[in-house]
Amino acid sequence: MALAAAAPVLLWYAFTRADSPIRALLPQVESRTVWARIAPRGEPEGVVALLAHLDANRCRLAWRAGGGRAIRLGSALTLFVGATVPALLATAALAGRPGPYLAALLGGGYALANTAVLLWELRLPPSPGANDNAASVAVVLALAERIIGTPLEHTEVWLLFTGAEESDHRGIKEALRRHPELAWARFLVLEGVGAGELSYLTREGVLVPYRPAPELLGLVAQVGRRSGVEGREMTVVCETQTLRRWGLPAVTIAGYDPEARSLPHWHTCQDAPENLSPGAMSRALDFLGALLHALDGANGTGRP
Repeated sequence: MALAAAAPVLLWYAFTRADSPIRALLPQVESRTVWARIAPRGEPEGVVALLAHLDANRCRLAWRAGGGRAIRLGSALTLFVGATVPALLATAALAGRPGPYLAALLGGGYALANTAVLLWELRLPPSPGANDNAASVAVVLALAERIIGTPLEHTEVWLLFTGAEESDHRGIKEALRRHPELAWARFLVLEGVGAGELSYLTREGVLVPYRPAPELLGLVAQVGRRSGVEGREMTVVCETQTLRRWGLPAVTIAGYDPEARSLPHWHTCQDAPENLSPGAMSRALDFLGALLHALDGANGTGRP
């Protein structure tokens, strides 16, 4: 019963913190995060960090079956079943009646089915990761080339190519731990900008939503109106969740698939180079460039 009671707690922890209280007991592999800094032309008055994770997830059944809707509903059902089963077992033990045991067996069957799907997915190859997130890495590198040629006036730019985003956001967590100066940064997190409709996310998350910092969102929305880029809500969890939980200003810039209501080809074997759009990447590059100059102008004029 204790093991059954722990399951929903661990699941909730993963959904809300991208982590696990029993992380030390889980298998671990080495991951790498690559970072660089580009100094401004004048005296630095602010820091902007561009994030693009390096890793890719496996091809997943639920993502292919229904995108964001399937993930949201499936996650809610799994959490509900996980919380209900230990309650039913406790009721049966206290009341001495078989009914709750039978209901708990149904929940156990659901858990076994989930386990079977997960084991089957472990046999699938990793997603090619072209849009999620190689395209974002390419856009950040192209933007870095522009900035090196023409530095910003008052803003230092950090490039953070993070590892282990798909598991527990470990790359950004370690970067924040090792570089305390990032506590003063504003973060632009890139997710899947190589396809779909370029957007900035006003609300994201699977079960527990989170939002970008209001001040940063206001500036992004202002640039978005000039650039024809809209704000959207999306069923996705990325490093913005960790940054916001740590109290840091962050916003996600992402491609949007209106049919799936999430990233195009998210965590599927169809996330391949042939499905990338050069036009989408070019638009993301220009939008991010405009954002950096707007943030730099705010630093230089003392505006919030």
